[in-house]
Amino acid sequence: RATGDEVERVGVEITKKKAQEAEFIIAVIDGSSDLDEDDLEIFDKIGKNKSILVINKTDIPQIVSEKRLNDFMPNHKIVKTSAKIGTGIEKLKKTIYKQLLDGRIQKEGAEVIISELRHKVALQNAKEGLISFLKSLEKGVSPEFLAVDLRYAIESLGELTGDITTEDLLGRIFSKFCIGK
Repeated sequence: RATGDEVERVGVEITKKKAQEAEFIIAVIDGSSDLDEDDLEIFDKIGKNKSILVINKTDIPQIVSEKRLNDFMPNHKIVKTSAKIGTGIEKLKKTIYKQLLDGRIQKEGAEVIISELRHKVALQNAKEGLISFLKSLEKGVSPEFLAVDLRYAIESLGELTGDITTEDLLGRIFSKFCIGK
């Protein structure tokens, strides 16, 4: 059975390999912790690839600064966020969108890596909801039934983006159980 350090090491190795192959990278850095050897190796592998560097956890005291990141990765876009409280997310979305619009990213053959099973399931559920919505729309199903499929897709994406909280997930899980019999 692999230890946490062994699993993390394998993840870092996969990340370095994929960083060399990727056409576009969003590298998320924990701003509350100093850059370590793995971060610097990944920066080296990113090289001149198109990328956005995200300094996350800006809701707590910062150790990593934009200046320090610029020392290692000059000419890369840097966005500060706090995934916990949601600051900087809109700016990140706009930065990604701008990179796409400027034609800096070739979309053909692009590969997305999903590192969490929970994220994969959420994306699959969103896809299923959208497919069901489109099929129902083509059949002329009434709007209230269309809304169910669309809501399912939106909630699935909300799990991925953090708009659906753990409390919401627990509520959904426990709503399926009949307690008191």
